[in-house]
Amino acid sequence: MKSIFGALAVFSVAMLLIAGAVFGLNDSTVLVPPPESVAEGFARALVAGRYDRALPYLSEDLAAEVGADGLRALAGQLKSRTGVVLNVQGEPGWMAQDSAEAAATLQTESAGYVRLTLPMSREHGVWSISSLEGLERETVPAA
Repeated sequence: MKSIFGALAVFSVAMLLIAGAVFGLNDSTVLVPPPESVAEGFARALVAGRYDRALPYLSEDLAAEVGADGLRALAGQLKSRTGVVLNVQGEPGWMAQDSAEAAATLQTESAGYVRLTLPMSREHGVWSISSLEGLERETVPAA
């Protein structure tokens, strides 16, 4: 019985240290996914047609505003501009204390490589996409 309480105590201390690092020290890449990982995960969910899985990558306000149906419409517009997406790769951009920008580079069937630039902000200690302007406007060819 003592070993269970000891294990729980060690686990609790570890969780407090992690929470302190993420929230107290403003960890932005070590214990939380970096912005480029968020951009890649979002783009993969979007092009796979998994709109409910793409919503958690958005800030709370943006997710409430756009919804799964809005993502479906944006994905349809993207597909009409680029054709089928063959692969997705997250690309780092710039990062400050509570804001960042990352990109998802899409390898597409008919448009070649295109880059979706996604601005982000920190929300509840993790990076969230704060705007879909990069998805709404014309795609930019990747260098």
